[in-house]
Amino acid sequence: MSFTFGENDYKHILTDFSSLTVGGRLTYKEILAHAYCPQKFQNIVRIYILKDAEPDMMIGQHLLNITQDDLCYEFYRQLKIKVHFYAPHPKGGYKEKTLKLNDFLQFCDDHVGEELLVQDIIISNLALMGFSV
Repeated sequence: MSFTFGENDYKHILTDFSSLTVGGRLTYKEILAHAYCPQKFQNIVRIYILKDAEPDMMIGQHLLNITQDDLCYEFYRQLKIKVHFYAPHPKGGYKEKTLKLNDFLQFCDDHVGEELLVQDIIISNLALMGFSV
């Protein structure tokens, strides 16, 4: 089964008191151009993440292919991200899950070949505030 999307599905940036939520289908180029994306996260993307990723790469696709040896892994780990995604359910359909980055990468390793959909990533505002650019 493959996923079908509208033009702007999972392309959002939401902020609240404790976190920043970034849609999994946003490209890094769209994040840099988004009016509601915090400047600090845009700077992290511009200075650090784009050294290891292409501007047209979707953030969700990037996270599905990242390893603990990648430079981006360390930056995302410092931001204490959680990945909100859908995984195939054994009885059919999909199950919604939210995991910390390490647990998500382990889940991906355990479920190689399965179709996963990253809905969004959740970044701790405290970790974002403490990140030194």
